[in-house]
Amino acid sequence: MEMPQSIPAERTPTFSALTPHYFEKILLFLREIIREEDKTIRVTLLEDLQQLHPFVTAPEYTLRACIWPALRAQTLYRTISGFMNYAKAIKLRYRRVGSLELLVSYGRNVECLERDLEWMAQQKFKFVVSIPRCSKFNREEPEKVEFLLRAYPDLQTA
Repeated sequence: MEMPQSIPAERTPTFSALTPHYFEKILLFLREIIREEDKTIRVTLLEDLQQLHPFVTAPEYTLRACIWPALRAQTLYRTISGFMNYAKAIKLRYRRVGSLELLVSYGRNVECLERDLEWMAQQKFKFVVSIPRCSKFNREEPEKVEFLLRAYPDLQTA
């Protein structure tokens, strides 16, 4: 059986996703990771996650120390991170499978190519997070949402 011919990247269907955010954690801050939840239990969340994922070493930097467990726990950051890989895949597909003539036309103009790849990804993929309880956030949650928006500038919130 012969492999069917793939369609050009420009003609692939668009994809939009809407994820509601209710009460799951957005991102884990360092003080949440190393805090002891219960005085009778002497294992922190970070130690617990390291036991579950023994081949991953503990992160060295504060930001990485927050992201590492957030990608392994049930967090909004993990969901967004996974969905935003779709935009990376679109860029990669456009670069690798896109029209050879189109890619050759960019020559050594890498900035123009990257700008067009970004535009293509924005046209083909949208990700929106609905945050209905935004008005009821505690004082830390807006800071976490701001971090998400800086990490993923194409992310939209409603």
